[in-house]
Amino acid sequence: MEPIAAGQRGISMVPRDSGASGGVITLSDHAQVLLCAGLDASLLARREAYISADWGMEVPVHIGNFQVQSGDVFVWPEVSRPSTIMQINRPDVRNVLFVQNHFCVFQALPDYSTLARLRLSSIIASSEIIQKFLHRYLDLSNVTLISYAIENLCDNSISKIDQISLMPRKRVFEAAFIKKMLRRCFIDAAKYEWFEIDDMAHSQVMNNLARSKIFLSLQKMEGFGLPALE
Repeated sequence: MEPIAAGQRGISMVPRDSGASGGVITLSDHAQVLLCAGLDASLLARREAYISADWGMEVPVHIGNFQVQSGDVFVWPEVSRPSTIMQINRPDVRNVLFVQNHFCVFQALPDYSTLARLRLSSIIASSEIIQKFLHRYLDLSNVTLISYAIENLCDNSISKIDQISLMPRKRVFEAAFIKKMLRRCFIDAAKYEWFEIDDMAHSQVMNNLARSKIFLSLQKMEGFGLPALE
């Protein structure tokens, strides 16, 4: 992957309906690293509803219309639509696809011809399993790996409480079903409080995970599965 050079801008696109997800946090972390290196980096959200000040982002965030400049490098999440990427399809601008979940990659790459049409200069994977998937099944051998880094924001002195944390954003129906079944089948389940993690600062998420005795993961189709590790 050709690096971002001085004088260029690295713009990471925030996907629609993303919420304060691990994917957006990772985009912010990458931008923060570039800023610390003295480079120009920011996030771009097409609409204000896609991002919230409560998330505690420490990088510049642009909302709405954005003036594209020659040399810009746009980093697109794998859930981006090809039609959206092609709106900023210029020969003097680089498009980079950042895949954090290989189960979603066909949203941006519905067929092999999409690579050429989108003028993708490179592809980044956030874990080895994603990198191997792209190589094996999409014949993409030149995929740059930028591995996840876990920052310990938790206070290890926090005592565990009878609480089940979950992120029901994409699995609301399943979350409600599991909650009712646990309470029906296990007497002890009634004493547990249920804490839904949604639209809050990352530090608050980490603290609540640290306090919970149980984390309920509702999704198996993950590229890495950060919440369970955190």
